[in-house]
Amino acid sequence: MENELIIRHRLLTGTSTTRGEPPLKKLALALIAFSKNIPAAQQEKQHRNLCSEIANIEFLARRQVAVQAACAREAQRYGEKRAEVHDAIRSAEADIEAAKAALLAAQVVRQHEEQYEAKKQDIVQVMGRVATAAEAQKVMGEVSSIQADSLQADDTLTLGRRKQFAALLHSLEMLQAAMDQEGGCPPAPLPHA
Repeated sequence: MENELIIRHRLLTGTSTTRGEPPLKKLALALIAFSKNIPAAQQEKQHRNLCSEIANIEFLARRQVAVQAACAREAQRYGEKRAEVHDAIRSAEADIEAAKAALLAAQVVRQHEEQYEAKKQDIVQVMGRVATAAEAQKVMGEVSSIQADSLQADDTLTLGRRKQFAALLHSLEMLQAAMDQEGGCPPAPLPHA
C-alpha cells in the first residue's frame, strides 16, 4: 500500500525521470493532442508521440515492478540474515548459560576436593586405629592402677583412723582410770567402737 502511494507520487511528479515534465502529464498532453481534430500530416506525428509516451509509462511501470521485486528480495534476505543473527545470539546465550552451569559445577567439585583434602589432613594427623587402641589400653591400665592405689589409700586411711580412734579411746580410758583413782567423779560409761 505504501509502495503504491510512493509509485503514484513519483509517476505524477516525475521524480523518477530526469527529462522535462512528469510522464503522466506528458501522456495526458499527447492523448489530448491526438484526440484533437488535426490535419492528417500531423496525426502520424501525434500518434508516434502518444505511442512513445505509452511505451515510456509501460517502461517506468516495468522498471518499478523490477525495483519492487529487487527490494522485496533484499528485504527477504535482510530478514533471513536477521533471523540468522538472532539464532546465533540465542545459540551464544545458550552456550554462555551452559558454560555458567559448567563453571558452577566445577566450583562445587573444587570445593568438595578442598574439603576432602582438609579432612584427609585431619585424618593423617590423628593416630591410626591400632596406635589409638594401644594408647587406650595404656590409659586404662593407668586408670586401673590409680583405682587400686585409691582403694589401698582408702584402706590405709580407714586403718589409720581406727588406730587413732582406738588410741583416743585408750587415752580416755586411761584418763578415766586416773580420775577414778584420784577420787571424786563417778565413772562415766565409755563408748565402745
